[in-house]
Amino acid sequence: MLTTSARPSSRTRSSFRTLLAACLAVLGTIVLGGCEQSMITRTTEATSVLRDYAISDTPIPKSEFESAKAIAVLRASEGGVVVTGGGGKGVMVHRTGDSWSAPIALDLAAGSFGLQIGGKSYDVVMLFRNDDEVQKVINNGGYSVADASANAGPASGDAQDNDNPVRTYVRAAGLFAGARVGGVKFIVNEKVNHETYGVSWTVEDILNGKVKRPLGTSDFYKQLPEPK
Repeated sequence: MLTTSARPSSRTRSSFRTLLAACLAVLGTIVLGGCEQSMITRTTEATSVLRDYAISDTPIPKSEFESAKAIAVLRASEGGVVVTGGGGKGVMVHRTGDSWSAPIALDLAAGSFGLQIGGKSYDVVMLFRNDDEVQKVINNGGYSVADASANAGPASGDAQDNDNPVRTYVRAAGLFAGARVGGVKFIVNEKVNHETYGVSWTVEDILNGKVKRPLGTSDFYKQLPEPK
C-alpha cells in the first residue's frame, strides 16, 4: 500500500524560506564582490600584462617606464571591451621620489577599439609623462585619452606623437603594428580603494605615497624599473 508523506508544517516551510533567502543573499554578495576584484587580484593581472609586454617582440622601451611620472595598467577580457565600451579593470601607481606609490583601483570605462582589433582580451598600458596629467586623475576621478591617440599592436614609442603627455599602448592577439585605435577612458574605483586602505585615505593621499603598499603586491613592483 502506498503511503502519503506528511506535508511539512508551516513552521518548517517558513524556516526553509528563511534559510533559502539567507543563502541567496550570501551568494549574491559573493558574486557581486567578485565582480569588483580586489586590489590584490588587480595587481596580479597588471603583473601579467607587464610581463607579456616585456617578453613581446617589441616591448615598451625601458626608458619610457623610467621617465614616467605615473603608470596605469588595465586588462579587459572577453565580455568586457570587445568592440566598444568598458569592462576592463586595473591599477595606477605614481612616482614618489625614488620609488612608486601604492596602487589605486581603476575601471576601464570606454575604449573605441574598432572592429579591426578582434581578439578576446586587451592589455592597456598608459605612461603619464608629467604630473599635470596625474593631477587630472586626482581632480576628475578618472582620465580620458583623445580618439585615435592610442596605439594598438606591438608597442613602439616611435609610432606616437612625442608631444603627447600620455603614451598609451594597447595589445591584443593577432594585431598588426601601428594600428590606430579610438580613445581610452578609465575611472577610479573608490570602493576598492576604501576596502583596501580605509575611507579616510583619498586618491591624492595614495598616489602621493602616504599609504603603504598592500601586502601581496610585491610582484607587480618587480616589473617596474626604479624611476629616475
